[in-house]
Amino acid sequence: MENIILIDSDLQEAQDFVIGLQEESGKEWKVIVCNSNKPRTNRLYNYLRYFKYFMFPFQIFLKRKIYNDIIAWQQFYGVIFSFYCRLFKVKKSNRLCIMTFIYKEKSGLLGKIYEKFVDFALCNGEYIDAITCTAKTEMKYYSDKFNIPFEKFTFVPWGILDYAKESEYDFKPIAFEEGFVFSPGRSNRDWDFVIKSLKNETYRTLIACDDLKKETIGNVVIDNTIDMDASLKLFEKCFCVLVSIDNPYISSGQTVLIQAMNYGKPVIITKSPGLSDDYIEDHVNGIVIEKTVENLQAAIMELKNDTDLYMRLSHNGRKEYEKKYSKYSLGKNVGAAFAIR
Repeated sequence: MENIILIDSDLQEAQDFVIGLQEESGKEWKVIVCNSNKPRTNRLYNYLRYFKYFMFPFQIFLKRKIYNDIIAWQQFYGVIFSFYCRLFKVKKSNRLCIMTFIYKEKSGLLGKIYEKFVDFALCNGEYIDAITCTAKTEMKYYSDKFNIPFEKFTFVPWGILDYAKESEYDFKPIAFEEGFVFSPGRSNRDWDFVIKSLKNETYRTLIACDDLKKETIGNVVIDNTIDMDASLKLFEKCFCVLVSIDNPYISSGQTVLIQAMNYGKPVIITKSPGLSDDYIEDHVNGIVIEKTVENLQAAIMELKNDTDLYMRLSHNGRKEYEKKYSKYSLGKNVGAAFAIR
């Protein structure tokens, strides 16, 4: 019987995670890759992504009897695997962990269908042994919404590769006049707030999001073509990083936040429990603001004018990454969460 991890990225990204997971669980794990997370720049990519979401878990479902423990790094691989188990009313034969579960409500008829599908697939947790969330507040919400026992949920901080170390980044501070405010991301971002707040400022702001139209609005540049490698270079060159959350009660922004810490870049976040309660202590390893134009502009100027603050946030953020938010730490934490179930 094999223990498997279902991921939608490359093997390199999973290596340190697997080491931590194996150390914590005392088991051998095999990584199975299906890369479904392509840029969402046209309908064809979206259709292909959805096709892979359903076909890949179905292949795992057909071979389920050769697997013991299954960890779905890509949450939808786990959700859809559980869907097939319920659809075909099979006897539970695997231990299943769904990582970084996030449910974002959608509008209209498709939104109702999506909610019914997720509810059916989760099946009150019948085929699921553990669900990890990257925000503590989400655990009770999802437990109540989908009638899943609360004890199946665990808060596990997100983790990323040490991109800064791999690129031999020197961690030298970027002068305000030479850098820019960098706001990358996709899910649950309040781009209107960013644009409204910063379009008329004298400094540059770059939004990187493949869901938006490529354009320039005042001093805010929107680019929908930035891939992962280019994004990492921009983390190196930016002055600070901005994460502006739309719905504060939906978990999002952790990856960008931790990437900023990885590169020792001060981060400004709009107040939201999933970030400000679980990851950032205001003026210790980042700046937390109420979402107003005046607060955002003031926070950026505070970083510009207070060199000691800038350097303290940069240093503390990097140390937090090393201690808590590496892929190795993620593997250890998931292994612990799965083992006690």
